This record gives sequence, C-alpha cells and structure tokens, in this order.
Amino acid sequence: MFVSMEETNNIFKMSKGAVKIKLENNISSSGVLLNFQRNNKQFYCLLTNQFVITPDIINKKQTINILDSKKDKNLLIKLDSKERIIQCFKESLNIDATIIEILEKDGLDDSYFLKPSNVSLETIVNKDIVLFHYPKGKQLSFSEGRIIGINSQNQNEFYHDSSTLEGSSGGPIALRGEKTIIGIHKGTVLNKPKNIGIFIKNIIDRMKNYKKEGE
Repeated sequence: MFVSMEETNNIFKMSKGAVKIKLENNISSSGVLLNFQRNNKQFYCLLTNQFVITPDIINKKQTINILDSKKDKNLLIKLDSKERIIQCFKESLNIDATIIEILEKDGLDDSYFLKPSNVSLETIVNKDIVLFHYPKGKQLSFSEGRIIGINSQNQNEFYHDSSTLEGSSGGPIALRGEKTIIGIHKGTVLNKPKNIGIFIKNIIDRMKNYKKEGE
C-alpha cells in the first residue's frame, strides 16, 4: 500500500502518543496517551486494556513504567486512585479498558498526547487503519489493516485484520490519514483470522462529565 510523505510525517507525529507499558512483573504491553475536554478543562490520560492494568494491580497501588517510542521518556506512575483518576470500564460499560489520569507533575508536554475521534462506530466499517503497537515488548511497530465488522454481541468492539502479536494489546488504532484515535487493539478472535478492537468513543463520552470526589 502506497504511503505518501505527508502520511509518513503524520504517522511519525502520532507515534509519540503510542507507548509501551511495563508492569512490576516485567510483562510489557501497549497503550496510548490521550487528551480531551473534561468538565471544561483539558484532561490527560493513559488508556490501555483492563486485562493489562487490572483492578487487582490498581488496588495494590503498583507502579507502572511508561516508555515512548524514542525512549527519551521513562515515566514511573504509582496507581494511586486517591491521587489521580483511575477508571476500569469492564463492569460499567462492558468495555475492556482502563483509563489513568496523567498529572502535570508527570512532566509530559502536550506533544505526547493524541486526540480521540468523534466518528460513529457504523461509519468506520471497511475503512483502512493504522495500528501502533509494541509486539513482544520490542520496538514500536506499525501495522496496516482494515475494519472488517462490528461485534454484534458488544457494540463497543469492532473487528480488524491488522497484524498483531503478544504485547500489541492496548495499542492505538487510527483511520488511515487521520490524526485522531478511534480505538485500541484488544486481541485475536479464537480460531478466526481477525482481531478485536475497542471503540473508545463511549469511554470519552463518559469521562467528559465524570466528577471525582471533591470536584
């Protein structure tokens, strides 16, 4: 598939928001840094799958290590829900995702954060995509593919055919040529030649009006 210089530059800029997440047990996966308006303020966060950062990991206040593609940032974050907003969405929205607030003290400037897309789920079917991920915990990779359908059992999930490996879960997915994120990769469908992606618009809509204690 031909990639123009403009698209190459766009992918390069977006890659800064795709990060590797290392847990205390040295297991690695992928994630994305996002920012959007919440209660009339800019909200900065890390988004990945809930099976990557689980409620148990959060309850134990474990520390995660976030690395960007150039390894010029190595950010240690303690998962303390009293200090930062941390939400798991599996139970409330049937979405396998965890969102973690990034604070000003964490020292990441705006250039690290990507924007979520506002497109509806139905409009992305058959669209070309780019997946940013860290397969097997190694360097950042890009996989092209296509949205091939919607999960009829869970309208928060779509199917795609991008190439993935262990460690790709949580990696951001963008429509080809766009600068916003439509979802994150979840995993493969057992015995099927397709993958599952998490559509993140419902998460963003929920968080826009979310109020933590004291707000």
